Amino acid sequence: MMTTPASTQTPALDTATTALYAAETRPVFPHRDAGGRWPAPTARPDYDAEQEGTWQLLWSRQVPNLQRHAVAAFHEGLAHCGFSADAIPSLPALSERLYQATGWRLVRVEGLVPERPFFEMVRERCFPCTDFIRRREDLDYTPAPDLFHDQFGHVPLLTLPAFARFFERFGVAGCNADDQGAVELARIYWFTVEFGLMREAGERRAFGAGLMSSIGELHHGMSERVDVHPLDFEAVAARPFVTTEIQTDYYEIESFESLEQGFEAFARKRGWL
Repeated sequence: MMTTPASTQTPALDTATTALYAAETRPVFPHRDAGGRWPAPTARPDYDAEQEGTWQLLWSRQVPNLQRHAVAAFHEGLAHCGFSADAIPSLPALSERLYQATGWRLVRVEGLVPERPFFEMVRERCFPCTDFIRRREDLDYTPAPDLFHDQFGHVPLLTLPAFARFFERFGVAGCNADDQGAVELARIYWFTVEFGLMREAGERRAFGAGLMSSIGELHHGMSERVDVHPLDFEAVAARPFVTTEIQTDYYEIESFESLEQGFEAFARKRGWL
């Protein structure tokens, strides 16, 4: 969850919404504990009935679409992590299940994390997650990524070894990259981790968290109104993006192993690995 936010997208923002967006997406700087570790989540908030109802509503709207459009590994990750429609997840319990799967842990944060600490966290197999849920009036658009984006959208794929290895190497590369390299890596993150597609069983399937957590973006990304390109890291690294506009172009991988291998070759060529 870098400072390139990716929750539900909207085609345009009016002046008032733009001001709200700026206020709710200020970066936060997580701090290590006295032992130099990123702090583990310690408790599940006491969500009220409206918040639990928001989770159930988001689930009921999105999961049926994902049954058809998400990669198989996402559904396997949902099951492994114990996600259900009945209740908002417990971040500590979710972190423990993730650790059992791939050695990754979750770190509770209150918002978007700047690139440099984000790279450090990911290098150390820690993923930053919020534990607040969007307001009911923000079901279709939330300026700051909430737990439905962070936990539901991101965590399931981190149970997959190939994706987890790719993401760890992404963090290593980010720690070694200069400022221009960090810009290129943010673009790669956007078009893979947030809005990536895969050709699976001969069909276009989604795996990016921005697609997993947004009903509008998922429908749009699966439509014939968009251009889908084979993933080319050089092309993606050179392609700017706008966080407040719905996507027009997506990039498709062949497998998570090809994502891992392709990124390794690209980052070595750049001198980041």
